[in-house]
Amino acid sequence: MNRRRFLRNGSLVLGGAGVAGSTWSLGSESASKQAGRTGFRYPPARKEPVRKSIGGVEWTDDYAWLQEETAEALAWQSAQHEFAGSLLRDGPEFDHVRRRLDSTGGRSSRMVAPVRNRGGRWFVHRRESDADRLLVSDTMSGQDRVLLGPERLRELLVVDDAPRIAGFEPSPDGTVLGFAIDGGTVRHGDWRFLEVDSGRLLELGYSGDFMFERPEWFADSSGFFQPTRTSDGLHAFRPRIVDPARAGLAGQAKPITLAAADLDIGFNKLGQLSPDGRYLLVSSFTPTPRKSYWLVDTRTGGKRAFLPDDHDAVVFGAFRDDRRFVALDFGQAERGRIVEIPVDTSADASTWRELVAESDLVLRAVTVCRGRLFVCALEDASQVYELYSTDGRKLARVPSAPFAASVTSFAWRHLLPNDAFVFEYETFDTASASHVYDESTETVTVVGPAPRKLPGIAVERHFAEAADGVRIPYFAARSASAAATGPAPALVYAYGGGNIAWLPTFLWQYQPFIEAGGVYVHPILRGGGEYGDDWAAQGNREHKQRCFDDLYAVAEHAIESGITTAGQLALSGESNGGMTAGAALTQRPELWAAVIPRFPVLDGLEPFPFTHDPGPNAAYVPVLYGDANDPAFAKIIAAYSPYQNIRDGERYPAVLLMLGLMDPLCLPANGRRMIARLQAANASDKPVIARFYDDTGHDFAADEALAKAQIAEYLAFAMRHTGLEVALG
Repeated sequence: MNRRRFLRNGSLVLGGAGVAGSTWSLGSESASKQAGRTGFRYPPARKEPVRKSIGGVEWTDDYAWLQEETAEALAWQSAQHEFAGSLLRDGPEFDHVRRRLDSTGGRSSRMVAPVRNRGGRWFVHRRESDADRLLVSDTMSGQDRVLLGPERLRELLVVDDAPRIAGFEPSPDGTVLGFAIDGGTVRHGDWRFLEVDSGRLLELGYSGDFMFERPEWFADSSGFFQPTRTSDGLHAFRPRIVDPARAGLAGQAKPITLAAADLDIGFNKLGQLSPDGRYLLVSSFTPTPRKSYWLVDTRTGGKRAFLPDDHDAVVFGAFRDDRRFVALDFGQAERGRIVEIPVDTSADASTWRELVAESDLVLRAVTVCRGRLFVCALEDASQVYELYSTDGRKLARVPSAPFAASVTSFAWRHLLPNDAFVFEYETFDTASASHVYDESTETVTVVGPAPRKLPGIAVERHFAEAADGVRIPYFAARSASAAATGPAPALVYAYGGGNIAWLPTFLWQYQPFIEAGGVYVHPILRGGGEYGDDWAAQGNREHKQRCFDDLYAVAEHAIESGITTAGQLALSGESNGGMTAGAALTQRPELWAAVIPRFPVLDGLEPFPFTHDPGPNAAYVPVLYGDANDPAFAKIIAAYSPYQNIRDGERYPAVLLMLGLMDPLCLPANGRRMIARLQAANASDKPVIARFYDDTGHDFAADEALAKAQIAEYLAFAMRHTGLEVALG
């Protein structure tokens, strides 16, 4: 039952921890008074008090009307967007950053798919500033043939502008290529299928999540299971046959439907077929390990729980053969162990066999390739790969760079099928690239051109001490040519949540900030998955405040160490990191010169408008914050939720909210409420503005030119308000 209800008029009572029994208002002063105090004449927002109650916490929301997509709300949003744009582009910083981004090249990747070796062929996705290209070759270093380029994509899809390729999935024999077209939102796109030899487009397309709802190929390449939903919203897998004349294993499979209750979280799902095509192992994805495995007989449609009833801590793995599955198990191992699970007796944990015991490594993914276990892990917040025999004997540590990361170790936790030991990594100064490990020579080869490098980046690792005595690591990256003679403007980019490992990332978009003398600060906060499940649990749900306290410890340590000062320190974060930034804004405004939440969660009590259907996204929010409808969690959330903790008369730092109008996760509606409330409450002379971007989802835009303009606004704002001067001329 939905426990939220609207109440009109009356005073505000927040029953959250730290504010229990207090009475306060989310009211605003008149636009004229506010403009006189701050010097900015923002588009005015009228007050319409609405009494709300969620989980026993009550308050009055003066801007509830901005939650709805009415003509009035959208007109106000547009006015705010234009007002912010005029400020952001008024001055030398924006033009300077935009020129530097153009001259130094575009972004290296936006979840660009890894190289795949299937059926003796190599498939490579190259992303260039102007277009995407998908190439195929018979050898790793041979002459590539362009399967899909801008012209071919326009011709096949009958569109004027060549779209971005978001992912691809070749058949095991390499004769058919599935590829996903980026839909511009959160991992959503359209899958299409192409005959590799003829280039003919097959009638097998569908729409779905290009990261997780991928086609699952049968081993004989006769077809695949398409993840989908039924008309009434149930999870389903539909067998698709490439050629009816050779239906093979796909022709023996039945459509599969799972009840909503069968999967613990509806955010994403993954199907994995046994080599003989008899069983489909269905798991739902969440960054935290949890029980969401169903074993389905593809020929009868019968299904059963794959794990014991009391076991809820297995994440993705891979079939070793028809009747054995290799998986990461966190049930009794905080950092993970590798187990072999007999399919026939999988629900009896006593029949499992431990292959690799828990160690200092934090395990992130495992697959079976060429008769070996290929393992992705974390060591001191940096990605490593290791090779094991199928009986668990360690064979090799794969050579790699320090301070490395990839989508796999960051959040994906799943290695795609491959016939070679392919892995990706990027570092602070090196763009993401695919590499292939040769077990016989113990060497690593980069596939394709050498990855882009940022010259002259120096990275230091520091440790702050949290309030409870835990050491909190953070990285500081600056230009090697800029002597650290004193405090410098700095930009902190934080996350801390959902067991997502916030690892080193290629700093191409921060290059203009760093080369101008700024410092990029990358904290490793509790709530993330960098040091295992316990580290993650300490900063999520009922312990979420600890994540924010870790951030303050890092900021204070950077100030005390002479890296920066409070007057030179900007903070940003995206998605859940936007919640982190928003909480830091309202809890510690004096600590920051500027705060820039990007595509953020800003209202933990009501992340989705009352009349909005959040769909599967609603299931992910409790993983991070707990269920706001539960009074115990509501009190905790109310104590830090940014929107509910804005204070009238507070001197807030400069604030820029960045919202995507196509974002289905962190809705622009709550950005509207947040900026209206902040503008009314702020007593400082710093700007408090918001941008609402068209053609943008839960990240910077897919379009390269638009993305660069957004990044330029972001960095220009940070540079201006931290005092980082740009070299003109």
